[in-house]
Amino acid sequence: MTTPTVQSRRFARVEHPLPVRLRPLDETEAEELAKRLSCTPTYTERVRADAAGHPGTEVSWERAALSSVIEKLERLEQTIQRIAAALSVDLGDGENWISGVTSALSGSGVGLVVPCKLPQGTPVEIELTLVGETTATVRAVARIVSVVHPDGEALPVGRYHLGAGFEGINDADREAIVRYTFKLQRAKLRERA
Repeated sequence: MTTPTVQSRRFARVEHPLPVRLRPLDETEAEELAKRLSCTPTYTERVRADAAGHPGTEVSWERAALSSVIEKLERLEQTIQRIAAALSVDLGDGENWISGVTSALSGSGVGLVVPCKLPQGTPVEIELTLVGETTATVRAVARIVSVVHPDGEALPVGRYHLGAGFEGINDADREAIVRYTFKLQRAKLRERA
């Protein structure tokens, strides 16, 4: 007879798709980046360009203009990536960023759905985009703790589900993620009611 395993969690987990980028690191780079990210908060709010001028928003025209330029550059970059993928052209950006979406998020780690497989134990830099009334980004160093291969049914072929545990994250950034997960949980509870 086998005893069921019990998972204990320090943080609440919410299943929610969010844009995410990650890049594999070597051990030395991961250690150095983890030290730096642990000491410096990376939580950065980005104001939507259309938020300027609305009643109740205190957004300077400079910040709104910068936000508009950033949004346009991101759309342009996405268009270039789509064209390059359609033409099977490697842009060789040098950073090796992999784009994907989250499947789950908590203060201790993140579930990822990405187009390529990374071995368990691989250190990665993760950039999460927390989408909401204000959009914000958070960066952390994590380690791949689980890999689920595509089966063609639950996971489409060409998509891998990776679990990553945070190893280098500033406390303020972790708190921002926890607040965000609670906000998502409250919204889901309101939808059910």
